Amino acid sequence: ASVGATTGGHSGAQRFEHPRASQAIIAAARQRGNPILAHVRATLVEYVEGLSPDYLAGPETAVLFISLRFQRLHPDYLKARLTSLGNSHRVRVLLCRVDLEQPEE
Repeated sequence: ASVGATTGGHSGAQRFEHPRASQAIIAAARQRGNPILAHVRATLVEYVEGLSPDYLAGPETAVLFISLRFQRLHPDYLKARLTSLGNSHRVRVLLCRVDLEQPEE
């Protein structure tokens, strides 16, 4: 299956669509090996190249994944990823992995 890109929103960002987005989690190929996906058992996960969000969890639902450890090392990363989505998806979800021994710091 292929990913389709359309221009959406006022920012000119691309909205990525996938024909199976309502039946499976569509994952960006760069997420292959993400330990979070080992916990997904009730639905299919399909990997595709060229997906701007990390996952599509429905036709209009973009999911961005970040770990707290990565965010601490790259504090501007998440803002840049959110900006890259523009207004392209109606629902946006931030999936955050707490991978620090003392996350409250």
